[in-house]
Amino acid sequence: MILRETGTGYGGGYYDRFLSREKDVTPAGICYSPLVFDEVPSEPHDVSVDYIITEKGIIDING
Repeated sequence: MILRETGTGYGGGYYDRFLSREKDVTPAGICYSPLVFDEVPSEPHDVSVDYIITEKGIIDING
């Protein structure tokens, strides 16, 4: 999985649908730091994450 704000994954849109319904959650992605890129392809339905958690620390996308 490659991830930055939106992601390229294999969930078939499951998490995007879940996160668009649930307003009381903080979306976060977990991956190894070499898999974090500044830009990845995204679709209009993709839900952005607020944080990316790697072995090197937590990246706050909004700050």
